[in-house]
Amino acid sequence: MNVLCVKSKELSTKEFYGWGKAVNSSGNNFIYWNKGKKPILDVFYEKKPDVFIVHTNDVDRATKKAIALYNDCKTVIFNGSEEMKYHENVFVLPLPNKSLDIYNFIVYKKQERFFSDINYVGDYIDIDENIILSLLNDKSLCIKLWGNTKWPYRQYVGKLKSDLVKDVISSCSLSLYSDLFSDFSWVLQVFSCGKPCFMYKSKSSSDLLGASNFNYETEEDLVFSMIDFLRNPESLQKEVFRIRENIRSNHTSHNRVSDFLNTIGLKEEAKKCIVELQKITSKY
Repeated sequence: MNVLCVKSKELSTKEFYGWGKAVNSSGNNFIYWNKGKKPILDVFYEKKPDVFIVHTNDVDRATKKAIALYNDCKTVIFNGSEEMKYHENVFVLPLPNKSLDIYNFIVYKKQERFFSDINYVGDYIDIDENIILSLLNDKSLCIKLWGNTKWPYRQYVGKLKSDLVKDVISSCSLSLYSDLFSDFSWVLQVFSCGKPCFMYKSKSSSDLLGASNFNYETEEDLVFSMIDFLRNPESLQKEVFRIRENIRSNHTSHNRVSDFLNTIGLKEEAKKCIVELQKITSKY
């Protein structure tokens, strides 16, 4: 089975590379198509996709023509409208929640150079709700900030290679997350490394993961709970492990691919994805 996906800013490259690995792991072929490099009709003719993934913003006249011409191909249009269902093999779906590329978080190790009480990997965002900025004045905490954009604080230690993110997470005591200034993939990555991720005003994320006891609505409660954890790190170990297993069982790229394959009627292929996921999680 060939799965063709349009490479665009709406379909996160990082997210869909994970999908690609999941598709490929079950014996299929995931193909990224850069819209600006080759006409879509040529790509359809050459690759003969069985499944076509596209965001509604990338559905132009040529794309509509290809969808209509190759109507045996199952087309998934994310964030489209009902009017875009040109025939029975067109499925209009909302963009799913972000997922964990489990291949990037299988093996990780603590490194002394990354040790800290609190760490955060992400861009600098100067808003009142960015709880991290408030904590930077607390000299009793060892905080390390990583990101592609420079933070104007002494705790900023530079850019971080993607393959080292897991080591940074596993080397710190805890991490911070908020829907207000973080990407959902961050909280998945932290818990998947067996570390706690304290969330600030992130009810939707905490509910999705069954982690409401890590979510706080006030700065005072958040800071108090983090300090308490730093003093008693064993207190939340069972909860962290439970959430880690939930993520590895329900929120990986394999899960997202399986869900959408089930939706478009490819149930056997969907099962293959879950089987491959179970092989990975049982081994690591």
